Amino acid sequence: MAGGSIRVPDPAISRWTYARENVYRHFRWTRHTASIAFWLVGVVPAGLFWLAVNTDNKYKVIGTRKDQSLLRGAPVQSAAEITDE
Repeated sequence: MAGGSIRVPDPAISRWTYARENVYRHFRWTRHTASIAFWLVGVVPAGLFWLAVNTDNKYKVIGTRKDQSLLRGAPVQSAAEITDE
């Protein structure tokens, strides 16, 4: 029947596993890693915060009908203006 085959570990997989598990030991700040950290820790959150602050309470999505504006401060159209269009 099927015998017990001996698996020989692939040395490339062993090196990759070691490098993946020990990244914190071999990490160095370079220009590339610093720029990635700058964008992901500084610019992206600041941009999202700016977007959230500037669009907060500007749109009214809940309770609007198909022909109504989504802006909260939009001028209200009278029924005569709606039927004229």
